[in-house]
Amino acid sequence: LRRTLKDLNKRYKEVIVDCGGWDSKEFRTSLLISDLLITPIRPSQADIETLPNLSEIVDQASEINEDLDGIVVITQAPSHPTVNLIKNAQEALTELQGFKVSTNIIYMRKPYIDALAKGLGVIDIKNTNTKKAKQEIEELAKEVYNNG
Repeated sequence: LRRTLKDLNKRYKEVIVDCGGWDSKEFRTSLLISDLLITPIRPSQADIETLPNLSEIVDQASEINEDLDGIVVITQAPSHPTVNLIKNAQEALTELQGFKVSTNIIYMRKPYIDALAKGLGVIDIKNTNTKKAKQEIEELAKEVYNNG
């Protein structure tokens, strides 16, 4: 994997690796040559409690790969204004070492589900109901590429 990623990095401006949501050999190998780790989490206590372990793994990788940065993105957030999960998650994340917390929130929206069912990204769907979802992804991309 390391050789493949190094080769791809020579041939392409951007290489994106999706390692899944668990610790694995592929995940750790990718960290050793990546510039940026984007960690999506739901605004739940269970998800937030996984981050100290992840932070330790990233810290270990950073000793070898000094260019590695990390961003945590809150995803699948409830859009109802009276639910405080987002605020609570943001407060808990301020204590996390080694990661920037994205200012962009990805809310739980039907267009994401529809896009996945079609094998597309939400920005690829031609539908007026996707405006908010597309805007969320575009804003996240701006944040990532302006900082990356």
